[in-house]
Amino acid sequence: MNGSSRQLFLRKCLTNRTTRPDSKHEALASLTKAEGLSVQQHFDHWVTQAVAERHAEARFRRSAAKGNPARGRQLLAEIQRRLAGAKTRLVP
Repeated sequence: MNGSSRQLFLRKCLTNRTTRPDSKHEALASLTKAEGLSVQQHFDHWVTQAVAERHAEARFRRSAAKGNPARGRQLLAEIQRRLAGAKTRLVP
């Protein structure tokens, strides 16, 4: 299972409040079995990712506070243009 599948699983577990605890447990057990990792290893990965995302956001906010908004918009436009071009080339 790749990272995006893991993120989808986490998103479903964290956002769907109506899910029964038993089904979350079953889903977690299935995920750990499929990836050959323990529940503890999964939580370690998830916590590491959450901390890294928090640090990235903090770095972004510090940079944004002292950055140039016009230059930032130019960079975002350039990234969007490149991503749009990359998607066009990938589609057969």
